[in-house]
Amino acid sequence: MKDKNKNAIYGVITLAVLIVLIAVVTLLNNREMKVPVGTNNVVTTLMGENQAEIDEKIKADLEKNQYSLRDAKVYFNPYNVSPLGALIVFKTDKETAGKVIVKGKHGDDVTMHFEKDTYHYVPVYALYVDYENTVSIELDTGESKTFTIKTNHLEDVPQVTKNLSEESVLGNELYFISSPLDMTSYAFDKYGEVRWLTGELYYHNIEFMDNGHLLIGTEDITDDGLASKIIEIDLLGRIYNEYTVEDGYLNSILLKKDGNIIVASKKKERDTYSDYLVELDKNTGKIIKTWDVYALFESIDANYTNSLRADYFYNSGIYLDEKDDNLVLTYWGGEFVLNLSYTEGTIKWLFANPANFSSAFRGVLLDVSPNFVYPKSMHSASMEEGVLRVFDNGYSTLKGDEVTSHQKGLYSRAVQYSVGEKTITQLRSIDENKAFYSYALGDYKKVDNKELVLFGRELKGIDYNREENISDYNNVVSRVQEYVEGRKVLDVELGNGALTVDKISLEGGSTFNFEPLKSHSSVLPSEKEPITDGILRAVNSSTYNELYKIGFSKNIIECNVLFMRDDEAKLVLVDEEKNGAVYTIKERGIRESKKIVTDLPAGKYQIFILENDRMYNIDSYIEIE
Repeated sequence: MKDKNKNAIYGVITLAVLIVLIAVVTLLNNREMKVPVGTNNVVTTLMGENQAEIDEKIKADLEKNQYSLRDAKVYFNPYNVSPLGALIVFKTDKETAGKVIVKGKHGDDVTMHFEKDTYHYVPVYALYVDYENTVSIELDTGESKTFTIKTNHLEDVPQVTKNLSEESVLGNELYFISSPLDMTSYAFDKYGEVRWLTGELYYHNIEFMDNGHLLIGTEDITDDGLASKIIEIDLLGRIYNEYTVEDGYLNSILLKKDGNIIVASKKKERDTYSDYLVELDKNTGKIIKTWDVYALFESIDANYTNSLRADYFYNSGIYLDEKDDNLVLTYWGGEFVLNLSYTEGTIKWLFANPANFSSAFRGVLLDVSPNFVYPKSMHSASMEEGVLRVFDNGYSTLKGDEVTSHQKGLYSRAVQYSVGEKTITQLRSIDENKAFYSYALGDYKKVDNKELVLFGRELKGIDYNREENISDYNNVVSRVQEYVEGRKVLDVELGNGALTVDKISLEGGSTFNFEPLKSHSSVLPSEKEPITDGILRAVNSSTYNELYKIGFSKNIIECNVLFMRDDEAKLVLVDEEKNGAVYTIKERGIRESKKIVTDLPAGKYQIFILENDRMYNIDSYIEIE
């Protein structure tokens, strides 16, 4: 009897466990986490799925349930990237436009407009952290609805300390902060409240597009440690385009008016980096124009470039004035600003201390007045109508004063210069009584009638009596200041280092749609030979050899085989219809095998290796999507 009772108890327990497991599996498969907010709507977060699957789930849900504005569905952080963003979806009987209003804590509401449609996917940005946000949607038909969206408590929210803020003159924009390596980007308002940030490591400078999207770097890197990918995202974190720069880039992205992208890249065969600028086509990601700073300097004085250390060309700013054909490049490591003709790629002038260059450069260096104080390492130079702006770190990268005891008395400043045909004159300097010192990083730009200054790596509480390497000093903050007609109206301290600052209004809204993610690469397709009858005969009589190892990703094929110097080898790809191509992977007399970029049509291709006139079947396939 006891055994029967015991078995019955075990049976009940087992059944209960099965019910719980089924419930958990069902929940995981559905992958919706529902969090009630207010009384009339549900905030739903989609987790653990890729972007395309989330898109389809959101669209299918609205098409099936036909939510009206009255019972609209709110997806909180739908792509699990933007914890201060949401998506409100609903359907109207007739096409209508409208606006979404995020209620500000200080009367500083953020209003974003959306276009006419019947199926509405309305992005919501600029929510407050750990707060019951009031969000209203008003349609042009007069219908409206107010939502309460409770955001989560977030760990590691960037620290923003407001020291000065004249709110009445600052407007309603957000200050977007981009970060150097291993830190993410974020935005705060004039009250010091963080209103946007990403849950991913997106960094380097941010470029803002006309559609409200951002161009920003990711944590993908090359073998040389340089950033390799740029993505176009909206403020919800949905990705529309990604651009892979095969040889990497450092820090700077510049978005041209026509949508093309200029980055400071490198030549693989050189040790220096960010001295080879490339322009990427916005539709293909392919390189369509280049500027080689190293080669230009080498043509002036080869002894100069031969003696450079690897990190000398450290680009810290790209600026393009298309009207005057000025491509202005800043180099922190080399302590110079270079102005090139965008069209011709020739040097217009070089702004640098002549003591850092040989006499061969005299013909391109700008002349200065007596007692002129040259900037040292610099960031973010820009030039409009003959006025050059540059952030002067005040620290010489050439003198090697890395010890903190040598930093005493140094300070950073934002400087304006007037540039003539061959001369440069200082106009004014923003140096805050020499109070702030940022030995690296920084930004300086004009926004309408205002000026933004970023001290990007300010050393806080430093003891200048210590013999400590400046690069090892970890108590680092950054500082954003804003000036109107020379008067400081904002001073904010940030609890981390920062690369750039931009002041952007969200009032125009941001385009949101479900366009498929498009991937682009700067790599051009490799030269190939056609499949011939002789190749097919060799394929049919091939022998098996599984020692060859082939890697394949996004149309790039790598052969990880060590060939002898006198070997020659070709990669043969053949599909079921006997179509394909032949690529050379090892030329006689060249030691390293080549990376192959294939542009073959989508399909499944069997791989063969033709080595020294003998064909091998390596029993492997690639699938091109």
